[in-house]
Amino acid sequence: RFDMCLVLYKEMVQCGIEPDLLSYTAVIDSLGRSGNLKESLRLFDEMKQRQIRPSVYVYRALIDSLKKSGDFQRALQLS
Repeated sequence: RFDMCLVLYKEMVQCGIEPDLLSYTAVIDSLGRSGNLKESLRLFDEMKQRQIRPSVYVYRALIDSLKKSGDFQRALQLS
């Protein structure tokens, strides 16, 4: 169910719609909740490459996901 956000995100991009901060936040949070941490981190990197500054909500979602996976070191290194 949470991965549906990723499907919608991909459709949006295919239609030429540029994702914004809210789009990235929703998808990163949903992917993290579903346990798809790898894709969540990939989108985080993509977001920064597009020069979209992550919000506190994006960081919170990623830190929560990393914490659940036991990757505390990576959570501390987010920037």
